[in-house]
Amino acid sequence: MTASTGAGVAPSGVVVVGDLLADIIEHEDGTRTRHPGGAGLNLAVGVRRLGTPAALVSPVSADRLGAWLRDAVTAEDVALVPLTCALPTGTATSRRVAGEPAYEFSEAIQNRRYAYPEAEVAAMGSGAVLVVNSYPMDDLGQVQALVDVVRRTGRTFVVDPNVRPTLVRDVPAYRSGLRRLATVADVVKLSLQDIADLHVEDPEQFVAELLRSGVRVVVLTRAADGVSVHTADGVVATVPVPDRPGPVVDTMGAGDATLARLVCGVAEDGVDLDAARWRDLAREAMDLAADICRISGGNLAALRPTGRKER
Repeated sequence: MTASTGAGVAPSGVVVVGDLLADIIEHEDGTRTRHPGGAGLNLAVGVRRLGTPAALVSPVSADRLGAWLRDAVTAEDVALVPLTCALPTGTATSRRVAGEPAYEFSEAIQNRRYAYPEAEVAAMGSGAVLVVNSYPMDDLGQVQALVDVVRRTGRTFVVDPNVRPTLVRDVPAYRSGLRRLATVADVVKLSLQDIADLHVEDPEQFVAELLRSGVRVVVLTRAADGVSVHTADGVVATVPVPDRPGPVVDTMGAGDATLARLVCGVAEDGVDLDAARWRDLAREAMDLAADICRISGGNLAALRPTGRKER
């Protein structure tokens, strides 16, 4: 089954703003393979695999690789809202160092720009949730453009800074961009590693700052220590990493898996959840992340599809 292009999703769906690129994986034996990639695509595919309608909003080039990526998105039953892109298709070359992903991004990805014409803004407001998980947050013009879209759509807005140091040109500007997006966000999901990469010394203080800015829920992933869910009332849920048979292959895709389960839950139940429901949702997210950590490459397309909702 394939999805449409440019039309958005059903009112119950999730619209993802994020990167779409060609992923080039360098293997230990020296060979290279190419796959459709990007954090935006991985999240959208994960959302769809979990049964929720999904759309991806991303700049798409007019070159041959761009056409290949368009086909790859729609083949995953994800609606594509392509933004005009004058640059060639971007690439990310990845290799694993001690089980962790190391990325090298092409100039096209480093210089990517998101522009939002009227028709695309309408498509971005078609679902229940708008989420961004890969974005040039150190470009305050790009940040303000997205803030304007969020205000116009009025949809529940979820932010994941998903900090990738090799793509961040200005760490203080990236922090400022995240803070600006937080002023219009309902939920922020981030990791201890994100906070460290933003050169923030006190994670708990940073979470409190986000909540004071107007964010209703902060979900903080803590690597081997699991996840905690924070609201203005304090920590409402903590969930450990579950035990799973078999070794951890790598952690690529764990953050995307966590976010996919969270936004599906928010799309279905909203943000005003009690502590028990947040605990259940966090546990489901940790379960999914643990499964992904046992699959090489962290590709959420490896998930078995669950019952799919109508568009």
